[in-house]
Amino acid sequence: MPDMQLYGPEDTILWTTQYQDRPEQAWMEAFLRDGVQKYIDNISTQFYILQFNEHFLPLSVNDAEYQNAYVCSPFTHYISYAIEELRYLNHPILEKIIAFFLTLLGYVFKTAQINKTVHVNNWLLSTNLYPSWNTDDTKALTEYLIQRFPKHSIVFRSLNERTEQNKLNAFQIEGYRLLVSRQVYFLDAQNDDFMKKRDFKNDAKLALKSEFTATRAFTKQDHFRIQDLYNALYLDKYSHYNPQFTKAFIELCLEKSLLTIQGLRNSKGELDGVIGYFERNGTMTTPLVGYNLACPQEAGLYRLITLQALNDAKEKKLLFNMSSGAGHFKRMRGATSALECSAVYCKHLNFFRQMPWWLLEIITQKIAKPLMLKLEV
Repeated sequence: MPDMQLYGPEDTILWTTQYQDRPEQAWMEAFLRDGVQKYIDNISTQFYILQFNEHFLPLSVNDAEYQNAYVCSPFTHYISYAIEELRYLNHPILEKIIAFFLTLLGYVFKTAQINKTVHVNNWLLSTNLYPSWNTDDTKALTEYLIQRFPKHSIVFRSLNERTEQNKLNAFQIEGYRLLVSRQVYFLDAQNDDFMKKRDFKNDAKLALKSEFTATRAFTKQDHFRIQDLYNALYLDKYSHYNPQFTKAFIELCLEKSLLTIQGLRNSKGELDGVIGYFERNGTMTTPLVGYNLACPQEAGLYRLITLQALNDAKEKKLLFNMSSGAGHFKRMRGATSALECSAVYCKHLNFFRQMPWWLLEIITQKIAKPLMLKLEV
């Protein structure tokens, strides 16, 4: 039997050696001690830490909270965010028709309490990275979570076919439903093949002649600027359903090295670009990205901050999970795609509570997945 223990704010945690004085420990302790909303403004959730053998996994537990960021709200992910994304169809009549059906579906999902959910290994970021564990313990882990949260569905986000196929297989064997979420991109910086790509070489040439200079040192004033750059891109340009990081989160990241943050300063010394990544189990990903959208496109700010992360991935010989979006940009630099899924266990719930999940499984597997694969060609 695997060793499992659930910790709340009042408990003393006996950290294993691999977590002591590590960013993961500082991250979980801060969120458990201070509450999530101090660090992410649009997330209200109960936060726990699950010890699973030698690993410690953050848990977010919700009952409703339908305005939460999509990273812990299935309703936001599949209904609110989807309605917002309809604007990219550029077809007003079709947008209204689909929005009407999504609104009806949302009413059903709320009635079925789709947000009464436990997200496991949820770092409350766009992409969660997983440690390696013995998948033979999947059944025991599931039974433990059901025992502690008998009225909640159990969800593992950010499981991709490239690095987590063994977990996906194990979850499927235990009766989890696999919901396709998105297409993500991986660049293998463990070898130098990507450096031969024309676009990578062009990015490197741009960096040499650019007026922007790289920095890893930040002032207190930069903390506000980092937040503003992220907000302008992820919230204002894309969606306010993305995590809304607070200044306290930026300060915590820099103080405790939760993220490795790099920036670009213009000729006046002002911060105009920023990227923050974290790494786990040989993989890195960048949940914090922002740049001055007022700068002309030829300045190449996105290219330059991506190059910074790529150079670090090369130096550390990491697999770079570049997340979703900008597929052509990433493929031209050597990235390859993989489907990302959420694994959902709900067999212990009544039929009506299970209904949103099997419906979403059908929609994502039979409609969304073929469409993603077709668009990738």
